[in-house]
Amino acid sequence: MYRSQFTPQNALRKSLVIGSLLGLISSNSALAQLVDIDQTQWQASGDKFSCQLRQPLNNGYVEFVARAGYPLAITLVEGDKSSSGSLAVSRLAAPWQNKDDIEPLGSGDISPAQPYMNSGTEPLLAGLQSGNWAQLALTLNQKTRHITLSNAGIHQPALDFQGCRNQLLPASYDQVSLVRVQFSSGKNRPQPSYSDTLNNLAMYVRTDKEITEVHIDGHTDSHGHHLDNLKIAKDRADNVAEYLKYLGVPEDKIILRYHAERYPIASNNTNYGRAQNRRVEIRLIKQNTPPDQDSFFSP
Repeated sequence: MYRSQFTPQNALRKSLVIGSLLGLISSNSALAQLVDIDQTQWQASGDKFSCQLRQPLNNGYVEFVARAGYPLAITLVEGDKSSSGSLAVSRLAAPWQNKDDIEPLGSGDISPAQPYMNSGTEPLLAGLQSGNWAQLALTLNQKTRHITLSNAGIHQPALDFQGCRNQLLPASYDQVSLVRVQFSSGKNRPQPSYSDTLNNLAMYVRTDKEITEVHIDGHTDSHGHHLDNLKIAKDRADNVAEYLKYLGVPEDKIILRYHAERYPIASNNTNYGRAQNRRVEIRLIKQNTPPDQDSFFSP
């Protein structure tokens, strides 16, 4: 945690900060919150699934969030819930730099279900690390609230945050929890374009100890006899299972099923639809994961 020490230089710097920011408030009728330079408490945390860089606010916090497989995002929490509205982010010159520079970096929607993800988040964080300040403007119901963030004390937490990001998995659970691998007609080995997808899935299973089962279901299109399709579906699922075991997925977690043409996901009357149906579906099961409605019930 950053703790400042009182010195004449710090006192002068703080006076410059307060004077500059009071000028910002007086020129704008919007609500504003300034994080006191002596109250700045940047905090980094995370694991291989998600990393956070947080600055507490009055009754909440603002947070840079890096999730596995996703671009850098910003969340804004007030009380016990995430904020909603339109968020604009800008880079500011620090008050003691005697500049009035405000550089808009981007804007977009933010909600509890969707954090702010925009190309402006990376330069906003980079600016804080290089000596700038940051401003967030949240607009909801024609009212705008400005939050100004100091870079004081961010150096080591930002380094820790970047170290956490460097070891993130390549994909998150929602990106690999259901994977469909397609096959060319009559083939029982997947197309080469799925190599990275299968590698990412296997890495996730090896890391997340909450994964209890890996369901692998083989499917075909409606072309051909049912018994022939059943064999093709089995060969496809078995080949994918063998490859995942080679990548380190524990054999005792794998559950194989073969459905042939019974569960199409598209029309078999078109080439496109038949290509969608020639597939192996891989579903990762965590504790308390609900069953797959399409394959749980029998016709």
